[in-house]
Amino acid sequence: MAAAVTLALFWGLMASACVFDLRERILPNGLALALAVCGLALALAPPAARGADAAALAHHLCVRAGWALAFSGVLLGSELVFKRVTGASGLGMGDVKFAFGATAAYPLALPAAFCAGLLALAACGLALKRRALPCIPFVAAALLAGQVGQALFAF
Repeated sequence: MAAAVTLALFWGLMASACVFDLRERILPNGLALALAVCGLALALAPPAARGADAAALAHHLCVRAGWALAFSGVLLGSELVFKRVTGASGLGMGDVKFAFGATAAYPLALPAAFCAGLLALAACGLALKRRALPCIPFVAAALLAGQVGQALFAF
């Protein structure tokens, strides 16, 4: 029950992040923090349901936080290099903060969804002839599509 509530809260926060990014082109720190906490809480749901002890839960939490930090660090590093080379911004720091929370919840799916979201973003940018579009809605849509597809076609 608690896992279902946490999952619903997580996707509600994802929807809020999408709305903020579409309207304001920012991700407020409070929303990013809530998304990260909720993502880490989601990470604890499967081992807690199996009755893991406190040490196993702490280990699992550290592994998930490590994955999230690693992926967010890769995004931050690539943005800094891109900005240094081109002088223009690519990803915003809100996108990096968003990636931390989403990677904590879905450590293997989020990097793939991020790539798919960026491809969709690039296609829309070319079609609309716009240089800048909000990133979070594209990534969140790709992640949702992947999760729905996994649920529908799991054997």
